[in-house]
Amino acid sequence: MDRGTSDSVGLVASTEPGRGLAVRGGCPTNTDDDQCRPTGVRVLGARTTVDAPAAAELRREAKALLARSADPLVVDLTGVRAAEPAARGVIRELAYEAGDADIDLRVARDPGAPEVTRPLLGDETLFEIFPSVDAALRRRADAGTVVGWR
Repeated sequence: MDRGTSDSVGLVASTEPGRGLAVRGGCPTNTDDDQCRPTGVRVLGARTTVDAPAAAELRREAKALLARSADPLVVDLTGVRAAEPAARGVIRELAYEAGDADIDLRVARDPGAPEVTRPLLGDETLFEIFPSVDAALRRRADAGTVVGWR
């Protein structure tokens, strides 16, 4: 799939936060990869509207990433502008799976629109919520602090 193109379930492959399905190592898109990359952190982003098929695809992709590695996973909800009732609790379910696997699950969401993503999250105490993908990527899993890029 080319960057920025939609697939059949409504997710988009992109390295831009909020643009859709995105798995990347963690540098801001305007930064040279050689200068910045938190090791091992993966990002999975949702499309602007999360309906039942998009939630199912997000769930499948996240579960596959959780099964492949114990590296932290950031779910990017910063671009979500609508969530249908059928997608309710999809992130909560992933949080339980990540917890069972002892994997750090982080959520990035637009701080100006928490009411849009709240239904997707369910229990917000199960994971950390960040105001941006970059903030989530900079968090050091072992110390619970935000660090600079290497």
